[in-house]
Amino acid sequence: MQEIVPYQSGEAALEALDNGGRFYNIFTAASDGEITAAELAKVAGSFMDFQRMFLYLDLATEHLSEPDRATVVAALSADLRQSYDLERPRHFTVSEACDHGVPAQSAIVAGTPRHVDSRTRFSYFMMIPVQTGNVSSMMMVPIMDQYDVYEVRDEAQGTDYLVAHGRGVDRLPEVRMQLAGVIKELQQNDESTGDHRHFLDLIYYTRS
Repeated sequence: MQEIVPYQSGEAALEALDNGGRFYNIFTAASDGEITAAELAKVAGSFMDFQRMFLYLDLATEHLSEPDRATVVAALSADLRQSYDLERPRHFTVSEACDHGVPAQSAIVAGTPRHVDSRTRFSYFMMIPVQTGNVSSMMMVPIMDQYDVYEVRDEAQGTDYLVAHGRGVDRLPEVRMQLAGVIKELQQNDESTGDHRHFLDLIYYTRS
């Protein structure tokens, strides 16, 4: 999980994104007017993971004017722009995420996260892969064994959505933010209560 500080101008965005890529990207050049996948992967801290790269791009350019943002998108290489058009993240309110979110989809949800610290009222599970010898299987484990979990609430609609990040990092502050990640499915056992079907596995965030 990483906090992103959005670019404040189109010029700053282009300078950062048109960066030449990593040292082994010998076919890309900095400041050549074209942003390649390798260059976007570098600033996103990713290795060609398009979901992460496009989440970063949307968050990092969220403060730009529409003309400046259009200029940045137009600078993407043709194949990268085509992938972005097909795979760009969905932007949701809390209620929209509850109603329209789909597992494996990259998404950005706006709201204020509030940490969930009571296991007695929270009994959701997730599937994780387990390797035993040469055999792979899936095991259902409590989500709170793997993640710090937050509720992001829509007070007007009376709904909330779950956001989570891996344990071992600082908890999110309770301020309004844009929360970006990949939607994952939740499981319930016979004793579970509640109606959450999935959660957002957090990768990046910005403070609104």
